[in-house]
Amino acid sequence: MNQYTQNSSMQIQDIGEFQILKPISNSNFIQIFQVRNNKDGQNYTLKIADPKNSAFGEHEKEILKIIDSPKIIKFIDLRLDQQYQLTILEDFEYTLEEFWIQNNKKFSEFMALDITKKILEGLEILEQNDIVHANLCMKNIYIKQPMYKIANFEHSYLNKKVGWAQVQIAPEQFMPGYLTSKADIFSLGCMLFEMIFRQFPFNQYSIPEYLDQIQQGQLQFNQEKDMLDSNFAIELIKKMVQYNPKQRPGIIEIRQMIDENNAIKSSQNPALQTQTPQSNPNLWGGNNQNYIFETQHFTLEFVETVSKNALFFFEVAEKFGGKQFYNWKKTMYPRFMLYKRSYAELLQFTKDVRARADLKQFKVCLEKNETTLYKLKITLEQILKPLKNKDDYQYKITKWEQELNTDTNALFYNNYQKALKYLMDYFKESQIPFSKSKETSQKVKEMLILQLQVQTCETFNPYFDNQKEKLEELEELEKQTNEFLLKKAGYEK
Repeated sequence: MNQYTQNSSMQIQDIGEFQILKPISNSNFIQIFQVRNNKDGQNYTLKIADPKNSAFGEHEKEILKIIDSPKIIKFIDLRLDQQYQLTILEDFEYTLEEFWIQNNKKFSEFMALDITKKILEGLEILEQNDIVHANLCMKNIYIKQPMYKIANFEHSYLNKKVGWAQVQIAPEQFMPGYLTSKADIFSLGCMLFEMIFRQFPFNQYSIPEYLDQIQQGQLQFNQEKDMLDSNFAIELIKKMVQYNPKQRPGIIEIRQMIDENNAIKSSQNPALQTQTPQSNPNLWGGNNQNYIFETQHFTLEFVETVSKNALFFFEVAEKFGGKQFYNWKKTMYPRFMLYKRSYAELLQFTKDVRARADLKQFKVCLEKNETTLYKLKITLEQILKPLKNKDDYQYKITKWEQELNTDTNALFYNNYQKALKYLMDYFKESQIPFSKSKETSQKVKEMLILQLQVQTCETFNPYFDNQKEKLEELEELEKQTNEFLLKKAGYEK
């Protein structure tokens, strides 16, 4: 086995048959890397520890052998020699902490709650097996889309090994006694707080001060609090980080509270009775999963419909390109995200059709898709130029607009949701249509219909939704009175 080093002056070398691709994390007793096995060509997660700390690896092995779930990191092998202990686990894309940092250490309330629900699914598996993770934090959540996997079980059940470096642990972990899943609920509440407010909910000066702050319920809020759409996340966090574990809600109860909150928000938008990211994760993650097509009979009508539906986001973006009613520069970044959404959906669907269907039957349709993709790519490149040139294009909105992510990963879809929220806020702040009282009645209706179409973009899925019916419903609104449209769009006189 080859010697390895990790410092600023020397490069990391291979470990046996494992080629080290990148470091993941480093602690006092363990280092974690993404590696490729030169024998089978597969990527893995590799933990390297000193043999004197082998008890941690053995303990994690025993924990992970109990569980077989996609919500929990999969154990592959454990090896020990005189130099190292190697724990081999399945590969993943990035940690939740990495994803959070990529997103400027800030998730929207909606996305943070959605991630919390995914982590709760893993905690439920642990609870069913009487396992307490006891060190739940963002760096111990591994993401392999669309799964969020709980990882790093060295501290599970090792309650006496808890150290002050673990800054999100429940107060009962400082005391002898039996731990329950409520300890992980406390840590998850702290994670939810950090995802939204960019900091820990309690100061970390000393253990006595830490425990006192928890007991007094003194959450350390910042200015982000005033930017939330509601107090739901704050009230939920307060319940999750109660000092007394018996007063914290359970896993099922938290999930129900989040679902009920989503239902309330959905009911406040009567024009949007469609699938949501909660009921269908593909809406949030973007890339459709294979199971959609395993039971779908590929007909020409289906392929043409999905291809047409994918362009819905493009059609909405195009309406913001003119200068009739809107400051087109202010909407340039959201338009880019809408164009990109159409491009991503059409590209992915075209690839799936080519891989799974008889190409002779769909030749004309697929050729049309390829031509459309080429035009969309040119549009994206054109709109990127002014966005990148800050001297020519100065937009006075929030920093997330500078995060020009061109890949269709989770970061893109998080920013896509932010872009739509900006458009909705732009409508409301400009008091449309009240600020356009001198415009014709038809123009007022067109603006209101566009506002409703932006709302539709939040949840519209070209693979499942019937775009024809949805568009017909919106077109029917043109025949309604302005008063009806105002109410439909959320305005009251």
